[in-house]
Amino acid sequence: MTIPDSDYALRQMLAVYVQGEPEHLGVHTLGGRRSGGIYVETHAVAVSRGKPVLLAGKPLSLRAARRLAKALDEETRAVGHGMLPERILAAAPSGDLAWWVPAGRHHLRLAADIGLPSGTAHVPALFFALKGASLLVFALKTGAKRPLAKAPLFQLPLWNCFQDGRMCMGSARFEREGTAARRIEEAERAFWNSEFCAHLGGEARVKGGSLKPLWETLVGGKGKFPLARLVPVGVTLGGYLQQEGF
Repeated sequence: MTIPDSDYALRQMLAVYVQGEPEHLGVHTLGGRRSGGIYVETHAVAVSRGKPVLLAGKPLSLRAARRLAKALDEETRAVGHGMLPERILAAAPSGDLAWWVPAGRHHLRLAADIGLPSGTAHVPALFFALKGASLLVFALKTGAKRPLAKAPLFQLPLWNCFQDGRMCMGSARFEREGTAARRIEEAERAFWNSEFCAHLGGEARVKGGSLKPLWETLVGGKGKFPLARLVPVGVTLGGYLQQEGF
């Protein structure tokens, strides 16, 4: 085997010795001892004439195993998400993502049964969380500024949303694989292109009235969303991220 030119150099190799068939193994413990039918040794590698030479092995220590696990975990995070966008707030090893969208004008597709025409309106800053197959959205009062951990979350003042923040996307579909940037782009596209048509849960989503008269004054107009109308969720951004395992 010839070592190819790259930024990586072969320095060590692990040898895994297994008793019995792999599918019948018990719980494995890396520590240089036989446990549950597995034994691991680490071999230093010397290079001679461009080819690796495996040197004598020694049991893999628990400390070395922990360092390896930590390095692999950090590498998995970097490779799995790709280059993280500026608007990212948290990225979990599981693939879950959290990000924010600054306040601004967006086109809202409103179903006929709402009784309002579709159009452009000012929308407050939003917090998005992509957890498994679910897309959750909350409102923020941070405007164009990046939200801090202490920023409180508010209920999304739009239709198609459950009280816990989960969106009912209807027929809207989006790609859930790929880099963080691609998944964020797909989730936002699906959100803004979906048709808002149902006030789920029955709870008041804004203070001082219902959604229809509020958006009737905003859609097609130039006014900004009245932040005083937002209903608090009762948790901060940082608290939510910790609560959800980010």
